[in-house]
Amino acid sequence: MKKKLSLTALLLAAALLLSACSMSRSELAEFLDGSTVQSRKKQAEAGRNGEAETGGAEEEHRELTGTGRDNIVPFEEIEYVRPSVAAMEARVDKIKALLAEDSDPDGVMEELDRCWEDYYTFYTMYTLAEICSYRDMTDAAWAEEYDYCDAASDDVERIIDELYIACAKSHMGERLERDYFGEGFLDYYGSDYTGLTDEAYAALLRQETALLNEYRQLRSGVTVDYRGEEVSYYDLTEDPSLSDEEYYAAVDAYYEKYTPIFGELYIRLVKVRNELAAYCGYESY
Repeated sequence: MKKKLSLTALLLAAALLLSACSMSRSELAEFLDGSTVQSRKKQAEAGRNGEAETGGAEEEHRELTGTGRDNIVPFEEIEYVRPSVAAMEARVDKIKALLAEDSDPDGVMEELDRCWEDYYTFYTMYTLAEICSYRDMTDAAWAEEYDYCDAASDDVERIIDELYIACAKSHMGERLERDYFGEGFLDYYGSDYTGLTDEAYAALLRQETALLNEYRQLRSGVTVDYRGEEVSYYDLTEDPSLSDEEYYAAVDAYYEKYTPIFGELYIRLVKVRNELAAYCGYESY
């Protein structure tokens, strides 16, 4: 059986370099200011609900954990708190201990609900850090939080994989499938599934994450030579006093300086992703 392949958001520098070629000055400025990527973990929902074919389990989780529309908080009111992976791991360890004992399945399901609260909170903070980081790519504090969450997400998914496997292989497996996860859970997680508990697979994902972090760090500090000085490319091209001639000279300088740098990084990223695909049994990423 093929492993689930991480569908990491494509932060491909080539897309920026090529798409900007046909843009006007105003279009390019708007593009750079609005650069964002889709949330890295949309596949987490697809993995649980689609690949595991859990039927109506998601709706049940929404009711149990209060993640429905009635609990939506306006974006400007969301307070960022760096999420604790250690706390989530401790919660999962507690559940695994309960699974190993002659515990009440209802108590286990209550702990699973709390685990999901931690899980959704993590990805709320992750997405908030992502949005704020890409809203202002020169903000080092948000870049640091985004990098932290991005790197931690692999650990979070590994922890959840361990939890799924433990649930599926426990003596409560059938009860949990029937009353909590939904049909197909045991077939998927109770067989030869290893996911992020496979160290070779996890190591490749960490390499991918490191390259994406390196890309973001480079993008946050791009500079060009202007009148003999290294200046921020973003500040320079947003300067309303800059003439069109000076603006396009700055764009040319950006391409000349960063095409080989981003190109080399992109080649390394493609190599790792090809290795990931091959390891998971796919012909391509």
